[in-house]
Amino acid sequence: MDSAPTALRDIEQPGLYWKPGLFGARPTWTKEPSIDKATELARKHLELPQDELIELKAFAEGAFNKLYEIACSKGQFVFRVTLPVAPKVKTSSEVATLGFLDQKTNIPVPEIIAHSDNFEDDLGFEWILMERMPGHPLREVWHEMSWLHKELLVQQIVAFMVQLYHLKLSGIGSLYSNGSPTISGCSTHYTVGEAVTQAFFIEDHIQQPIYRGRFASSQSFVDAHMAFLQHDITKLQHAEDSDSYDSDDEEQAEGMLEIYTKLQNVIPKIFTTPAEEHEHEESILFNGDISLNNILVSSSGSLVGIVDWECTTTVPPWYACQIPQFLDGLLPTSTTSQPQPPLPLTPEALADKDAVQFHNEQLQCYELTCLRTFFVEEMRRQCPEWLVHWKDGAKKRDVLIAIEECGDDSQWTLINGWLDAVLDGREPKKGLLEAMWTPVGE
Repeated sequence: MDSAPTALRDIEQPGLYWKPGLFGARPTWTKEPSIDKATELARKHLELPQDELIELKAFAEGAFNKLYEIACSKGQFVFRVTLPVAPKVKTSSEVATLGFLDQKTNIPVPEIIAHSDNFEDDLGFEWILMERMPGHPLREVWHEMSWLHKELLVQQIVAFMVQLYHLKLSGIGSLYSNGSPTISGCSTHYTVGEAVTQAFFIEDHIQQPIYRGRFASSQSFVDAHMAFLQHDITKLQHAEDSDSYDSDDEEQAEGMLEIYTKLQNVIPKIFTTPAEEHEHEESILFNGDISLNNILVSSSGSLVGIVDWECTTTVPPWYACQIPQFLDGLLPTSTTSQPQPPLPLTPEALADKDAVQFHNEQLQCYELTCLRTFFVEEMRRQCPEWLVHWKDGAKKRDVLIAIEECGDDSQWTLINGWLDAVLDGREPKKGLLEAMWTPVGE
């Protein structure tokens, strides 16, 4: 294996530190955003008088963001401050994505009031000021919703995904705009540029001089993922020279290198179309985080919004046509069994909070599994070609899963087994994603 590139990009990331951990590094804040400065920015862009008292209250924190709620005379808003994990491009692509969705679809998303993709302003961080959409996260009201509302919600999600499927773009990356989508009546032109994904910016990946889009082909997109994997392996191989050296690093590097080598031989078998860099592949806008937390519903369960569109990408149909995250991974435990609802709780069990919680979790899993089947049938009715891409693209998606999960030694047996089957010309008994979700022994 060739050595990874050594000439770094020198991307500034003030306020960010990647803290090592058992399950990988996680982003941490080395300084807190100034509430006073954030308040003044909100006041300015909401055009509030100086004598109006407003207060930013912390109400949520994501992997890369701190969110503050604002209640004022003009309504309710969210001021979101973000770590510079991918300076400028992460914020600008998210703002463009929301503008594109507002302009081209009827998917309910928050309106952007103002934003800054420059961490050198008064706040010292990138930020977005947006409306606070009404409703509750789907996770919070699931057990109060009727089955009819759950089916109606899935139908709406299908309809939204069909809209995105028919909005064909060109090239693989993320969306950017040449105008402000917050100006009423503005017809903004959107282009595909650098891809903003965690694989491309996690830890020191943002510093690596590896091409990150716009990609012309699936092959070049996968090649970039392989380049980052190569970098990670090389870093482990030279870990003995660093202060963070661990005696397990050598074994980790050997295991990852074995998978990397197999992938080099598997990729040409699955991505059989050669990269044509003069023509850009057709692509679709894809949000991989349509989750129980990001789907907002009313108290009765009616869909009111979908939030959190950061790291949304434009990818080929084989990648974009995936089951939404809140329904994914909930498969029957074998190819022949049908999901079964949990048994009703006894009167004694109803008095046990832990028993009730466990029962509710099992019931939710059963219902989501049933709704996954309903999603597939509804997609077959509304857009059968979407299902063709979903089924035919499984192996291609599994290649990216193998790359992304390569650092997790608990998955090595499954990954190697899947790769060996493909290399031997055998059809794997299960797709890699399905195998990872299937309980041991099934």
